[in-house]
Amino acid sequence: MNPTYSGEYLHLYYTDKIRSLFSNIHKAKTDLNEKSIHKLRVEIKKIRAVLCLLEIIFPDDNKLTAYKSPLKQIFRISGKIRKQQLNLASLTHYNLPANAITDYKKYLSNLEKKARVKFKKNLMHSHIKKISRSKYQIKKLSRKVSDKTLSAKCLTFIKREALKIKQLLSSGDSPLIIHRIRMHLKAMNPIVQLLIQINPTDKMKKLSTHIKKTEIQIGNWHDKIVLVISIEKFFKEDKNKVDAGKNIELLKLAERIKKSCRISQKKIKIKVNSTVNPIATLP
Repeated sequence: MNPTYSGEYLHLYYTDKIRSLFSNIHKAKTDLNEKSIHKLRVEIKKIRAVLCLLEIIFPDDNKLTAYKSPLKQIFRISGKIRKQQLNLASLTHYNLPANAITDYKKYLSNLEKKARVKFKKNLMHSHIKKISRSKYQIKKLSRKVSDKTLSAKCLTFIKREALKIKQLLSSGDSPLIIHRIRMHLKAMNPIVQLLIQINPTDKMKKLSTHIKKTEIQIGNWHDKIVLVISIEKFFKEDKNKVDAGKNIELLKLAERIKKSCRISQKKIKIKVNSTVNPIATLP
């Protein structure tokens, strides 16, 4: 189906993301593999970005906020699985002796199993039903959106997220701040992609490329931070069970990663700044 107006791009984009989300939820419920869990979380971020955009266009539509609630719940419960999967995968990047990580790997596997049980238990049919109903509301609203309005509001959204990022950049470079910057970039990029579909300017394409590169850089940093937090929690929660001497290499790894991340945080700020600065010159 070829879109005949800009609002239809919005509707088709949203419908495609909902379809992909449901497909990956089904796969996740069946085998909970890393790919399906990651993909469903990516799609939720994109769906939420569209809902936030529509809230700017239709500020009095209370249904839009309500649609975000089941998405938030699915994102939260799937995140507990994703975190353990990331940590297990991250371990393969470091050349540690097998006996130095045996206890920790068992710890992660147990956490993942518990998270899987909770995911299946808490993923309710009502969540899926409510998200599915949103498609009809989005279709109805999309028909009311003119080409000019959609382009203008996409720019408003992008500039709003850029402003929030600039404010965070001036607040320091702690892990929490970098994480929040990452969230705003991930909200911004789907709307940039949508705007490229409507009005494919060179400026917007260049912005998209910069955002993707910045996201990769922050993503690599994020995975390391998550691993460090997990290792520290492992020793804290299991301090009476864990043989610190046996796992000394794991502790040393956490310290090396923390030092590396502190250096990376300063570089990330520079990269983020160069990514969002050109947004101020957008029309």
